[in-house]
Amino acid sequence: MNSLTGAMNNPRLFQVSAQVQPGNSGGPLVMENGQVIGVVVQRLSDLGMLEHTGMVAQSVNYAVKSSFVLPLLEGVEGWTRPEGKADKADRSAIIERARKAAVMVMGY
Repeated sequence: MNSLTGAMNNPRLFQVSAQVQPGNSGGPLVMENGQVIGVVVQRLSDLGMLEHTGMVAQSVNYAVKSSFVLPLLEGVEGWTRPEGKADKADRSAIIERARKAAVMVMGY
């Protein structure tokens, strides 16, 4: 995590340097222990930065903090918050915990 706030000090976002590719939006931002701390929402536009500043920023990406996402998820039928904590050394348990914490949310 690079910053506890997003662009223009937006308190709802984290700035992260984790690789974000097209299609990653909506994916979980997961800590080493499997805790989902946010949802990937945006990467800084390479072209926009180049046009605006003359340089390309590298790995400047943003995720919505989970504290802003949880109220929405709590309204999703069938979704429950995963219980317990994964052992930091058990990678497969961490991946499974993250998988269970991720749901598809579609707006109509």
